[in-house]
Amino acid sequence: MNKGIIILSHGSRNLEVQKNFLQMVNRIAKRLPTLPIKPAFFSLATPNLEQAIKDLKSQQIQKIIIYPYFLNTGVHIKHDLPNLISTFKQRFPNISFEITSILGEEPLLEELIFEKISLQLWSYNTKKLPQEIENQSFEFITQFLTNTHFSDEERSVLTRVIHATCDFSYISTLKFHPKAIKIGSKLIKEKAPIFCDVQMVKAGLTTLENVFCLINDPKIKQKALDNGITRAVASFREWGDKLNDSLIVIGNAPTALEEVLRLFYEHRIKPALIIGVPVGFVGAAASKEMLLKSKIPYITNLGPKGGSSVAAAIVNGIKNLKTKKN
Repeated sequence: MNKGIIILSHGSRNLEVQKNFLQMVNRIAKRLPTLPIKPAFFSLATPNLEQAIKDLKSQQIQKIIIYPYFLNTGVHIKHDLPNLISTFKQRFPNISFEITSILGEEPLLEELIFEKISLQLWSYNTKKLPQEIENQSFEFITQFLTNTHFSDEERSVLTRVIHATCDFSYISTLKFHPKAIKIGSKLIKEKAPIFCDVQMVKAGLTTLENVFCLINDPKIKQKALDNGITRAVASFREWGDKLNDSLIVIGNAPTALEEVLRLFYEHRIKPALIIGVPVGFVGAAASKEMLLKSKIPYITNLGPKGGSSVAAAIVNGIKNLKTKKN
């Protein structure tokens, strides 16, 4: 189905405001050249919503997604826009319509405002020693975690994740199994095998022993080609029973996490703990949801964000807890 997007603003008589909105939509459209994206104003300016719909209709668009560039859910969003769409459905029967949530409900908007405000609390002290700089960064992050629901140990790990990513959204998205920290600390202390999906994760765990990654193994590359699977999947398939009672760390490949869960359900292979934070627009969020629903202890996060640095930060954060206890 051919899709088109309309970004809908309230509208203003101020020509400068109109110009800024149109330029913003144009910049977004240039970043997605294969998807028709049109601006529209609800009132007070042109093009209006009907004109934008007719423009997309001329391009044989079958589905129009309307993104309301509104901060609040007022009368226009609750009543006027649905009534208009109901009319348009009758006038354009060959086009289906969908209205997304408003701009004001986007989690990233809250994060942007939070970061802008939090930076006002930052007092940079030009220290030269790396450890002093790191400590100052941790102090800055910690002040925002005081009233969160995490345990002290989880908060310490979360601090390292935020430090590695400069992304406070992990406060909302990072999820810990109730026994994850205890299990992870025990595995690291006992030098249990750690299986990684990519070399970048392994590179972040240089102070740990028994860390394995097969992603660049020629045999794995060939198996992946022969079976039409990713190298990450081939790696975990190769390890098989060795994954039992191990620590699995996945920071890149959703397919690796999916394969580990398949091995769990179909072959009763059960790792002791999975740190699953793959990154990506395709499959990452879904694979993490699968992990949350499994009976395997986990540390993961919601949504498409993640990555090797996040995975390594979690493991090193747990290791640092072990060091503190000693």
